[in-house]
Amino acid sequence: MAQSGNPNYKKQNELWGQQMGAAQDGDKRAYQQLLESTYPVLQKFVYGRINQKDQIDDIVQEVLLAMHRARHSYDRTRSFSAWMFAIASHKVIDYFRALKRQGNVVGEEEAFVDNIADDSNDNDRVAVRDELDRALSKLPPKMREAVEMLKLYGYSLKEAAYLLGVSVPAVKVSAHRGYKLLRKVMEARNG
Repeated sequence: MAQSGNPNYKKQNELWGQQMGAAQDGDKRAYQQLLESTYPVLQKFVYGRINQKDQIDDIVQEVLLAMHRARHSYDRTRSFSAWMFAIASHKVIDYFRALKRQGNVVGEEEAFVDNIADDSNDNDRVAVRDELDRALSKLPPKMREAVEMLKLYGYSLKEAAYLLGVSVPAVKVSAHRGYKLLRKVMEARNG
């Protein structure tokens, strides 16, 4: 998102949601703008997750294609970036699964792939993600954004601070408070 020129994460997320909504209504220009502004963000997201840097653009193209195919499923009342990063995460996982099938996974990558639930557990993952989304929605916005950026999207403290337009210590405090509150919410749900 830093590449998009807008340091305000919430506003960028809202803009992307509006652009996708307009795209769902047939606005090709809004869709083109959405794809152009999300591309560098997706590059950064993928870059932080794989070791084979020559594969980044291919994976990002897969993400954009998956977003295109699933654009009808985007719910305008929910976070666009959460929807986009969920798709991106699945494509990164697909990449590692393909590497493992080819026998090209070693070291840390192998441990990561071994921890990925197989396809039979996709419903469980969706249920867990839905529960997490509900719990996150209970957090105040600043806490929720800090937790999402650090834990779900993989941004560093410095990157999250820049994108949120706050200091690094402010992100740390928001995230710490968010983790504590999230734990309470999840414990209350599971009871």
